[in-house]
Amino acid sequence: AEVEAAEEAALDRFVRPLGERVQVVEGRAEVLPGIGVLHTPGHTPGHQVVQVGDLVLTGDVVLHPVQVADPSVPYLYDDDPDLAVVTRTKLLEQVGAERGVIATAHFAEPFTRLGG
Repeated sequence: AEVEAAEEAALDRFVRPLGERVQVVEGRAEVLPGIGVLHTPGHTPGHQVVQVGDLVLTGDVVLHPVQVADPSVPYLYDDDPDLAVVTRTKLLEQVGAERGVIATAHFAEPFTRLGG
């Protein structure tokens, strides 16, 4: 979905130069042993996060620490804000239930353990 939604300029600059090294996957997929991707739409149609063991690299699913406490807090630049809230809530609940760790690109402290 991400490739399909991408603008031609982005495809020309970032995707096509990589040629056959790009592996397009749908939904949940293991891309290497122990490393998986999960489809987390809302910010963009094909947004994905990467999971390595109990660590989830959240990408743009969680953009501010307040969203950990209240996943319903919207983000201005989500393509589908309602879907983003559902996705964020589900992901945080899943990681919390597993007492996992999120790694965020947008927090001052990049690692947060959830679930106690």
